[in-house]
Amino acid sequence: MVWFYGGGFAYGHADSDVNGPEFLMNKNVILVTVNYRLGVLGFLNLETEGASGNMGLKDQVASIKWIKKEIIHFGGDSNNITLFGESAGASSVHFHMMSPLSKGLFHKAILMSGSAMCNWAFTKKHLQRAFDLGKLLGCDTKDKDELLKFLRTVSPKTFAGTQDKVISQEEHITGTDQAFVPTVDGEFLVEEPWETLKKGNVYDVPTIVGTVSREGLYMYSSIAKWSWFVDKLNKGLEVVSPYPLPRTSQISEDIRKLYFQNETVEFTKHKEELEQLYSHTLFLIPIAISMKYELNQSTRKSPLYFYRFSYDGNLGWFKRLFFGQRKMPIPKGVSHVDELGYLLSNNLVDHKAVATEDDKAIVDKLTTFLDELC
Repeated sequence: MVWFYGGGFAYGHADSDVNGPEFLMNKNVILVTVNYRLGVLGFLNLETEGASGNMGLKDQVASIKWIKKEIIHFGGDSNNITLFGESAGASSVHFHMMSPLSKGLFHKAILMSGSAMCNWAFTKKHLQRAFDLGKLLGCDTKDKDELLKFLRTVSPKTFAGTQDKVISQEEHITGTDQAFVPTVDGEFLVEEPWETLKKGNVYDVPTIVGTVSREGLYMYSSIAKWSWFVDKLNKGLEVVSPYPLPRTSQISEDIRKLYFQNETVEFTKHKEELEQLYSHTLFLIPIAISMKYELNQSTRKSPLYFYRFSYDGNLGWFKRLFFGQRKMPIPKGVSHVDELGYLLSNNLVDHKAVATEDDKAIVDKLTTFLDELC
């Protein structure tokens, strides 16, 4: 099982302090966690040889090739490779199901809270964002070669602190907080994910796809952080319409009617409605669209399973960390990322001290499912 971590293609790592193997060690599974380049270092696309885009995803391809060749020396089976990931990691897995560079390298796929159709997982604004970043860092040019030469002089630490400042307020409202993400590069992705889905060109492998009960809880941070957030949202609710659905005034009216009973949106009054809206637009709708098209593929023969994780126990670390940092009350329900506390061991929660018998049962059930299915 090959794990790709989440983090919006801008953050994260494969180390065991967050992505540990302890819960899977008692199962018949060999876990491989993979690092890949992130942010501008992983996804800068200037449409040139020196910066062609999707370097992070190509890192993943290189890792799968290595695993396919070498895993036998670790007791593994090169003919039974399962890719799995959460959030951006799930979108990564979905992209591999579309990429000519990944064809034949894996045999099963698990997408946890993400797909290639999520509006935060793909962009067509790569050139604009690259030049905006150059301007922020002191190189105001429209020459690709000049920009690339300049960016090669910038430290990774500077990139990490600057790269996402090119995201506009309107993009933040859509839930897009990271600037440098997958793009069409002509190699790893030869067309937009939407086009690949419509053509039915997603690889036919056994697939598990799932979400958690309250995906959109994490958007509370952005809404609470920025006073302008709800004001701008009220001016045009269509901005949250997920890719590739249209963004029209009629969509805005429909959203206001469906989620807010035609009322003006207020954060304190409509917390649950906002959470539901973002759960749907950032995750459930893109995932549902993806699965609808994959189910309708005339050539599909492999099974496609869907799950919903709603167990709210003591090992759901993301919600506690997230709301604790904001000094906000911890709500009930399973937030985006929380299910990982029952799948991968970590140093963020002392699971041996806080896990109840029910928590332990969920860990065993989840890891047993993976063992049996993979």
